[in-house]
Amino acid sequence: MNIYRDIGKVLLKLDDNYYEKGIKKISVSLNGIRSEKIPHMSRRVIIPQLIRSKECDKFIQQFIENLREEINNFINEDYIKAIIENPSENKKIEKISETNKQLLYLYLASLHDGKYENILQLLLENILQENLCEINQNTNIPVVERELFELENKCKLYEEKIEELKIISRQRKDKINELEMKANIIIDENEKIKQENSKLMLEIQNLKTKIENINNTQCTLENQKSNEEVCEQKEKNSNVVIICNDKELIKNQNIIQMTQMEFLLKNEKERKAFEQICVYKKGIHISKLRKIMQLAGEKAIFFESAQELLSFINAMEDKNENRSN
Repeated sequence: MNIYRDIGKVLLKLDDNYYEKGIKKISVSLNGIRSEKIPHMSRRVIIPQLIRSKECDKFIQQFIENLREEINNFINEDYIKAIIENPSENKKIEKISETNKQLLYLYLASLHDGKYENILQLLLENILQENLCEINQNTNIPVVERELFELENKCKLYEEKIEELKIISRQRKDKINELEMKANIIIDENEKIKQENSKLMLEIQNLKTKIENINNTQCTLENQKSNEEVCEQKEKNSNVVIICNDKELIKNQNIIQMTQMEFLLKNEKERKAFEQICVYKKGIHISKLRKIMQLAGEKAIFFESAQELLSFINAMEDKNENRSN
């Protein structure tokens, strides 16, 4: 037996005076419905929702507590006491009026005592049966009018159901609107994050390019500086230069070796710094030899073979050593 569902059925049949007093001071609330609105809503709309809600127990306790005075006065009567003390004496419930049966059911159901299960079932059947009997009591109503009466009752039930569905629909619509607002906020935030990410990625790429350019420039400067230092060191070590197509013609740290083009690209001051200019003619065009002769002047000595050049260099170094001694 679903006790909460059955309590809901009794509340739907409860005398109007008792229902209005019981529902008047209720502090529970439903999703989308404030507690102060509950007493003014149709019981056929609000009771099913309250019975199905998580606050069902709290609602039933508050409702019965609001009727505590009427219930206490009722259960103190001797024949009611006899039924409560000995539930097996259920035949006596026939003496109870319909309204008092409703109160007795609510009271016994609130006790949550298994010994009252049978009498609760009997009370429920009586309450629901008496309600059906009220509809069928007037047998003098013509068939058409009786059918009309039944249809009106159905219409009333449908209207109440429609009202209930409207409330549920509004609640769901409000929830959907709330979720849509949250979704739009999240979408806007994601879009801002995407834009910020794109901006940061572009800045990172620009920084990487700048770093790469700086590194390349630094590397170039370092290589250029190193080459200049080597050349300066060589020029400091010796004022003798050999011009040939093969820069590795003679392995001598004290001799500067360069190609014909490197010599021709030197400025006048740099060329005058050389005391001796040896030219290995092999592979050098006659026009370039003439140009070298023109620029080098009396300092230029031309050699036909590498052996001849090497002998001249060795002799020159021996002479320099003897001069130093």
